[in-house]
Amino acid sequence: MNQPAPSNLQKEPAFDLGSVPERRSGGVRFLESGISHMLDFYPDLACLLRGGVIEYMNRSGAAILGLADEGDASGRRLADFLVPEFADVADAIVAHMLTHREPFSARMKVATGKAVSVKMSAQWAREIGADAFVLTAQDITQRLELLEEIKRSEEKFRHLVDNALDLVCAIEHGRITFINQTGLDILRASRATDLIGKDVSELFSADYRQIFTDALPELSLESGLMPAKLLRLDAVPVDAHVTVSRAAHFGKDFFVIQARDISEHRRAVMTLHSTNLELEDRVRSRTRDLEEEVERRRSAEERLRGMANHDGLTGLPNRGHLLEILQSEIDGANDNSGLMAVMYVDLDGFKSVNDTLGHDAGDLLLKIVAQRLKGCIRKSDLAARIGGDEFVVVLRKVKNLSIVETRAREIVQMMAEPFDVGSEQPADIGASVGVALFPDNGATPDALLKAADSAMYGVKQAGKGAIAFAS
Repeated sequence: MNQPAPSNLQKEPAFDLGSVPERRSGGVRFLESGISHMLDFYPDLACLLRGGVIEYMNRSGAAILGLADEGDASGRRLADFLVPEFADVADAIVAHMLTHREPFSARMKVATGKAVSVKMSAQWAREIGADAFVLTAQDITQRLELLEEIKRSEEKFRHLVDNALDLVCAIEHGRITFINQTGLDILRASRATDLIGKDVSELFSADYRQIFTDALPELSLESGLMPAKLLRLDAVPVDAHVTVSRAAHFGKDFFVIQARDISEHRRAVMTLHSTNLELEDRVRSRTRDLEEEVERRRSAEERLRGMANHDGLTGLPNRGHLLEILQSEIDGANDNSGLMAVMYVDLDGFKSVNDTLGHDAGDLLLKIVAQRLKGCIRKSDLAARIGGDEFVVVLRKVKNLSIVETRAREIVQMMAEPFDVGSEQPADIGASVGVALFPDNGATPDALLKAADSAMYGVKQAGKGAIAFAS
């Protein structure tokens, strides 16, 4: 920054720069010529003044001030090139520099109307004359602008760092030289001086002090976050994720430690984990309840389907289910399916059992009939009850007609055997069987049942206890 023109410059000894009589000789002119030649090689503004008036200004000076030619400065006073606040005390500034032999910062006017910041120095040139001196001025405008920019950047950086969510601190020679506001808050420090100058190890709990004291250079090469525990000033540990990096500022190397307080995060994670476990238990419990409910409903549906599709007394498929099965067999039949036979089985003498032994005995007899029918056929075949004492047997994929006839006769013989129905005397019944073949005797379930029923009726008319094939 430029020095202001302080009022105490007025108190410097009043140099009457124009009161010394002019003395010129050949030797003096030679010296002036030599100094002028030297000034031309000077990279900054340089001028020779006598009695406060510029006698010569070098080319660099003319360029800095935006003059067309260095001769444009000759005969003018220094004050003519200073901004007003410095022009008013120009003689005092010169006297100050000559007396104290120290530079002075000011601002000089440029021909374009702008101003440049300069650092001026003055030195007597008594070889030329008692009132002669050389004034130099270095253009420091860019330097000051750069310093100002650096200052603004540092202020911006400090603002960003102070408002960061993480602890940020600088470490030089193992000691803390800077810490941001977030770091003070995390460590419960009321001011930065509570930590500035302390050893870096004091940032961490005992388990981590040695690591961060001895291995900062190595840690700065690591990428990613490192788990650690910070130590608050009240001795309370703080879970943190830490990174270490190297930095440089104006040629000074230092380490930067950045630490994020994850204690709240960890508590939140633990709470979330506990909540998840609780939810999982509730979900498992609810899932078990749902599975049990589904199983109960499935069982109930199966029972309902069983009741809808099966005879409640014998457990055999009922008429409706039989028709569905027959239709499915017909739909899937092809040239390689073999014979399908439908046997209509009607019990002979069943009514007398009910009348003489009672309905309980009759029901038991029907159950035994169902068991005997299932025992007489293959697993791939089917036995169904379609009425009071009427049953149907379906033989699937039979190789030849003789097998059908043999199976029908076995059924007749089996039904002729006595039935133990819990009475003193066994019950004696018989069976009449009518047989229809697919597709010879019908191409639909109803047609096949009708044909088999008609054949069975013929057996009844002929004397019962026999078999007959539909014609």
